[in-house]
Amino acid sequence: MKEEIKVHSEEWFKECFKDCDATQKAKKASVILCKKYNINGICDPAYIANCICFNKELNGEDSTSQQVTNKILRCYETNINKYRIGTIKEAEQFIYNTIKGCF
Repeated sequence: MKEEIKVHSEEWFKECFKDCDATQKAKKASVILCKKYNINGICDPAYIANCICFNKELNGEDSTSQQVTNKILRCYETNINKYRIGTIKEAEQFIYNTIKGCF
């Protein structure tokens, strides 16, 4: 019987990113956001990392951070509201700064 991997462990993220072509910086930002807001679906880390890279490729650095921030806020609103400390605006700023740090 295969042993279950602990969510948010290094091994779990390795499994999440095994087929993900996103940059290491985008993956790092995804890990930070997943841990902070307890985003724990097996596909979520790669989805977030790919969103960062895809939007940058299409739109350039300046618009990317805000677009991805808005997408993450919409997609993971329940987790963000449940696990955030402070206001939703502060959570939005944290996400924005984390994503902006990728570039």
